[in-house]
Amino acid sequence: MDYKIIASDLDGTLLDSTGHISNENFEAIKQLNKSSVYFVPASGRTLAEMPKELVENENIRYIIYSNGAVVYDKITGKKITFCMPDSIKNELVDLIFNCDSHLTIRFDGMGYVDKKCFQ
Repeated sequence: MDYKIIASDLDGTLLDSTGHISNENFEAIKQLNKSSVYFVPASGRTLAEMPKELVENENIRYIIYSNGAVVYDKITGKKITFCMPDSIKNELVDLIFNCDSHLTIRFDGMGYVDKKCFQ
């Protein structure tokens, strides 16, 4: 079977217990790229939270972040987003604000939280 893309989660998978990428994993990513296979890190993190060593790695073109809501093409700068329709989003926000809850918003590669939750 010829693979075109291999994706990997970060924490506990690609990254070691200290949050870094091993030399072996860097070499594997490089070899995949040489074999015309895209290695794609995928994470619930925002783009700003992704390890710099992945974002700047010349052997990585695409990054999936924000729990799969965005696919980022580093070469073109294009972001493909997968967002819920406004009607559902509005109902969900109303529901959340009527409950004792913690809201985190992820927008354009950044995460935002209500500062009241951290006081």
